[in-house]
Amino acid sequence: MKAIFSTERIDAANEIMKLDGGDFSRFNTNPVLLFVHNDESFPVGTVINLRIENSQLVGEIQWDELDEVALKIKGKYDRGVMRGFSIRARVLKFHEEGSVRVITEWELLEISCVSIPSNKDCLVIEKSIKSKIEGQEQESELPEIVRIDFFSNQFLKKNMEQVFKRLGLVAKEQQTEDLVMKKISELEQRANNAEAEVSKKLTEVSVLKSENEALKSEAETQKINTLIDGAVQAKKITPGEADSYKKLAKSDFDAVKSLIDAKKGVQLPRDTQAQGEENETLKAYNEHRSKGYMWFMKHKPDVLADLKKNYPTTFKQFQDSVS
Repeated sequence: MKAIFSTERIDAANEIMKLDGGDFSRFNTNPVLLFVHNDESFPVGTVINLRIENSQLVGEIQWDELDEVALKIKGKYDRGVMRGFSIRARVLKFHEEGSVRVITEWELLEISCVSIPSNKDCLVIEKSIKSKIEGQEQESELPEIVRIDFFSNQFLKKNMEQVFKRLGLVAKEQQTEDLVMKKISELEQRANNAEAEVSKKLTEVSVLKSENEALKSEAETQKINTLIDGAVQAKKITPGEADSYKKLAKSDFDAVKSLIDAKKGVQLPRDTQAQGEENETLKAYNEHRSKGYMWFMKHKPDVLADLKKNYPTTFKQFQDSVS
């Protein structure tokens, strides 16, 4: 039995399913044929060779002939009592064209036997049976139908009032299968939009966390720089030692701070400070002492020699600051 399962005709729900936007990979791994979309019961067959042909979604029905229920349903098709089939799909993308909703991306979930389809094109197109008319056997072709008759699901029948209420379909004229499916599709789209928004917010949170970590790192670096640079200015350590102290401070800031606080800066002798004497040697020393003892040895050895001779206390303190 060959049947049309969907076309791009506007259906009773005022929707168009674009066939080139259909994803059939999930269905093809489990091509079940259900009865009125009742996924709480057993399948009555399978759909094989699903394909797009002449702008129609078509395939062949293979009945489960070892199942009594399936045989009863098959008999209705053989006798022409039932002729329709229906798909259930997950809407991924759509847009509005006036009052028509054009579904451009969708995923096929299952196909079912139904009595009344939404798309009138979806009929059996190749099923011949022999029927006796006026005592003579002749061939007669039966059509078939496809679309989404989710409303026929037995589970929903038991909970109809709750379904209507939750979908906002209070008025009796609103309580149709087509409107139910339209509402469900809208809810699926809203869920997809919400999922995308959550993903966006999670990305924003991740960015904020990264920025916060960067700010914390910057503040920690500034804190260390302030401590070590202050120690250099106070002549507690030499400029050449600054980088080593900064590295240590990253591992244990409090220990390095305690060590620096315990150090004494290099000071001029009390008698020299009191006398206010400042010859060329002291001027050079005061001007360049922040550069460290090793710099003086390379660039101002004469100043060091004079400092050692005339200001031994200052020289000793300066020399000791290297260690």
